[in-house]
Amino acid sequence: MKFCTKCGAPIDEDTKFCKKCGNLVKHNIDEKEKQFTEALDKIDINDSGEKNNHSTIDLHKEEHSKKSKLIEKEEPNVQDLSETQEIPIQRLNEHSDYNQPSYNNVAHPKKPKNKFLSGIVPKVIAGLLVIVVILIGVFFNRIEAAYYISKCNNSIDETEKIEYATKAVKALDSSNTKDLLKNTLVEIAKDDVDLAEKDLEKVSSMISQGDYQNIASGIKEKKVDKLCSQGKYQEAFNELNEINKLGGDFKSNKNYEDIMLNVVAKLTNTPVQNTKNLLMDNSSICFDSFDSDPFDEIIELKKNGGYSYNSDIKINLYKCKNGQYKLVDTKVINSAWNAKMQGVYNYDTDKKGVYVSYSTSANSGNTVGTSVYGVSDDKLQLKGTIGANNYTKPEDVNNDGIYEILSNSSSLVSQSGVSKWYRVYDDGKAPTEVKENGGQASKTGTGSNDYIFKDSDKTYLMEDDLRGKTKDELALARNEIFARHGYVFTDETYKKYFSSKSWYTPNSSYDGSDSALNQYEIANYKVIQNWENK
Repeated sequence: MKFCTKCGAPIDEDTKFCKKCGNLVKHNIDEKEKQFTEALDKIDINDSGEKNNHSTIDLHKEEHSKKSKLIEKEEPNVQDLSETQEIPIQRLNEHSDYNQPSYNNVAHPKKPKNKFLSGIVPKVIAGLLVIVVILIGVFFNRIEAAYYISKCNNSIDETEKIEYATKAVKALDSSNTKDLLKNTLVEIAKDDVDLAEKDLEKVSSMISQGDYQNIASGIKEKKVDKLCSQGKYQEAFNELNEINKLGGDFKSNKNYEDIMLNVVAKLTNTPVQNTKNLLMDNSSICFDSFDSDPFDEIIELKKNGGYSYNSDIKINLYKCKNGQYKLVDTKVINSAWNAKMQGVYNYDTDKKGVYVSYSTSANSGNTVGTSVYGVSDDKLQLKGTIGANNYTKPEDVNNDGIYEILSNSSSLVSQSGVSKWYRVYDDGKAPTEVKENGGQASKTGTGSNDYIFKDSDKTYLMEDDLRGKTKDELALARNEIFARHGYVFTDETYKKYFSSKSWYTPNSSYDGSDSALNQYEIANYKVIQNWENK
């Protein structure tokens, strides 16, 4: 008779499991299996559940652990046993405390959650996603625009160039893409202005009005260049008028001066001059901005009646009206001759005027004066007249940007020899004296660097140059020729006059003979002398 090693119940010889406790009955146990069985038998299994739950859990865990370790160590033997013996699953389930309510009901501590992180993390992630989307949108447009810019620059076909430039603007509205579109259209306008204007109309809906006007002005600039090359200056001026309507700076066009010189010649029926200075010197005409009108005014000085007491001087003002220049005003200076346009200068702060010198007998005497005319309300307005010589140009003697006029007595060679600089005003009030060089009034008949006839040593004087000069002026002009060579004057009047000139250097070795003079100087001092004797 055999007994169960677990519960001590009697078992039959061929029984594999104890009928009472289900314990495995091994009949032929080798040494290792015997040790394994004895180890299991030493563990006190409490099936009644009367012991402490925690102790039971620990005990069975230990049993389970030991069994697992022993089984792992003896895996080959266990496998051998499994081939010959059947192990009931029921027993293992009966003694597994992991399914016991006592284990499942144990309160396990929960890991505390970070409420701050759980709230801020989703927001941060959402914000990053938004930023990423925006950056993708921005850089995608830039990349796309850069692609079309490159294609436009590398293309040689005009149709393709305008197509790529247009796509670049659509992809990215920036100054670079707009400049590309403008430059492309302007480039096309060099060969075909009409095509460029048609292409501009096609893209007009996708650009602002300001951009449209800017591009249209650029196209018309090329049209002006083409018309000038064909000699069509009046048509070119009409295009300048269109550029002005578009808000463009038409005066910055490289052909502007040539256009105006041709317009002036046709308007005044005078020869075309090459420069503004020649226009003033040869034709006594100037064009400049005298008022707020964007177009220059044209002022013409006309001599009427020759050189006589019955002659007069006309000053004509032309202004641009509806794209065409028209005569709008005329001023007349009676009993005047020998008129000369000295130049255009600022007579007051930000006010330009034309300075006109002339001889007149209006005041019962043969005098010389300089008048300043400005423009306001489409009219010529006299700003002031100074009794002065007509060979000294206005100067900015106190460096304030305003040009003054030199005034002296009717006799240039007076006992005092004193002259003064005067300025005029926009409101027409009486001219006032201006001190030269910050307080020192001029004490010379002319400026220190001025000549009566500056080029009398280089060119022959004509009768027009001498007509209208007083005998005193002619005497100074004749002696000026000798003073160039350093002639030492004994007369105090001449000595004082020429000593004030910066160009005069006394040379005691020069006796005033003709041997030191050139052919121009000899001829000029003789013709002046003849006029003095008239």
